[in-house]
Amino acid sequence: MFNKYRYENLIKYHQFYYSQFNIWMAFFTLINGGLLVAYCSKSLNSFQEKVLIILFGYIASFLFHCCAKSYRFFLANSFMLIHDHEDRNVQCDYDRIYSCLIVSNKHYFHPLKGANISIQKIITLFSFLLTYAWGFLLVSSICKNIKSFYLFSSLCKCENICLSSIVIYRIILFIFSIIFITGINMFFLMLTKKHLITDNTDKHVLLKPKSIVKQE
Repeated sequence: MFNKYRYENLIKYHQFYYSQFNIWMAFFTLINGGLLVAYCSKSLNSFQEKVLIILFGYIASFLFHCCAKSYRFFLANSFMLIHDHEDRNVQCDYDRIYSCLIVSNKHYFHPLKGANISIQKIITLFSFLLTYAWGFLLVSSICKNIKSFYLFSSLCKCENICLSSIVIYRIILFIFSIIFITGINMFFLMLTKKHLITDNTDKHVLLKPKSIVKQE
C-alpha cells in the first residue's frame, strides 16, 4: 500500500536541505566577498592586518567547502530515500517526481541551450578553489614582506632585475603556494573527519537504499 504521508515527508525533507544549501552557500559567498573587499581596501597599511584578513578568508573558504560537502551528502541521501520509495511503490514512471527527467539536455557546447550540469558540484569545486586563492595571497604577502629582491637576486646574476627572474619567481611562488595550501587543506580535512562529523551517525546505521526496511 502506498504511504502518501511518508512520500510527502521525504519530499519536504529533501526540499528543506536544498533550501538550506542555497542559504548557506549565499552566506559564505557574501563573507568571502566582504573579506576580499576589506583586503583590497586602501585603509589596510600594515602587514599584520592584511595577513589577518587573508587568514579569515581562508577559514571562511574552508568552512564554505565543508558545508558544501556536507549538504551534498545529505541531499544525496534524501534523494536516494525518495528514489527507493518510488521504486517500491510507484508503478508508472509518469507518477515519479525525483527519479526521472522530462527533458535531457546535453548541449554542453551550445551557448544558448542548457545541459545537465550539477550546481552542487560547481559550488563545492568553487569553494575548494577559494582556499587556494587565499593561500596564494598569503604566500605572496609573506614573500613581499621578506623583500622579494633577495629572491630575485638568487635567480639572476644581472645587476638589474631582469624579466626572466621575475617569471621564474612567479612560477616558483605559484607552485609553492599550491603545495603549501594543499598540505594545509589535507591537514584540516583530516581534523574535520575526526572532530566535525555529525553526532547522528553514531545513532543510525548507514544502509543501501534496497536494504531499507519497508514501513508501509
